[in-house]
Amino acid sequence: MSDVASIAVTKQPTKTVYATGETFDLSGMVVTATMSDGTTAELGEGEYTVSEFDSSTAGEKTITVTYAADTSLTATFKVTVKEAEPVDTVPPVISGTDDVAVEFGASFDPMAGVKVVDDVTGAVKVSGDTVDTSKPGAYTLVYTVSDAAGNEASVTRVATVKEKAGETPVEPGDKDPDGDKDDQGNKKPGLSATDASVSVVAIAAIGLLATGAVSVAVRRRRDI
Repeated sequence: MSDVASIAVTKQPTKTVYATGETFDLSGMVVTATMSDGTTAELGEGEYTVSEFDSSTAGEKTITVTYAADTSLTATFKVTVKEAEPVDTVPPVISGTDDVAVEFGASFDPMAGVKVVDDVTGAVKVSGDTVDTSKPGAYTLVYTVSDAAGNEASVTRVATVKEKAGETPVEPGDKDPDGDKDDQGNKKPGLSATDASVSVVAIAAIGLLATGAVSVAVRRRRDI
């Protein structure tokens, strides 16, 4: 191919826009030689060289392709280098997830007041316990969300359902203050604790009197 008159980049590389620091990629580029008789032929990779690519700074870069057999024959094309986007390593911030006390029987929305600061890619997910406000106790909730860069944030909170208002737990062995009353508040039939105590004393006294009477009768019989 000593009669090559010129060369040209008839197809630029697939990648023509780079971020600072990236390596040049020649994939897809086609270099064509035109002979003195007007015919053309595609050059192989070993038949030309490519100038160095500087991606350390942003801007438009000129790339020079040189015919290996005759370095006076060259062709150029341009690529663009842009400043690399900063890498996001900061996870989202979830707020409004402090521990909370819930009234017995009240409605509870786990997302009420919950906010996220960041470019999140989806809704906040809530996992963990299901809060049942008809059952007093502590329930653990886990809030999770991710941002566009894949950074994930997770927060745990505790929702405590209170005891029902007006109810006092009765410990085993405690006296029921309303144990002597029926559902309408009326006194149940039977003896109260005080009446029962008086009855016990009365029965004991009757027993003693009966014992004394028996003793007198026995003495009288002996005297006879």
